[in-house]
Amino acid sequence: MPMKKIKFSEDYEKLPVDWAGTEATLIAVYPEKVKSLKARYSFFLEYDTKVRGEDRHYPLNFNDALILAFIHHGTGQLFPTIRRNYKAKFEYYTASIGETFVLTRI
Repeated sequence: MPMKKIKFSEDYEKLPVDWAGTEATLIAVYPEKVKSLKARYSFFLEYDTKVRGEDRHYPLNFNDALILAFIHHGTGQLFPTIRRNYKAKFEYYTASIGETFVLTRI
């Protein structure tokens, strides 16, 4: 069975340098509303969506979110990522806790 992949559209500051093609283990999945993140955890939201070396953030244009937490294999760095939440995706990620993903760039 091929290894699971998690795709990133940008090079985010939260990710290790030269992350593309490396591996990380999914350790947690947490559902949350983007509105709540903006109201209660704006610093986290800014951290999670900051594009490396640029003065911009990835826009989250949805309301139901999943916060995924990964541990990077090469560095031991813990990093989050926010994804759109819907039933199939929630089930996929919660069933994948403890599994290794390859980090890929879209």
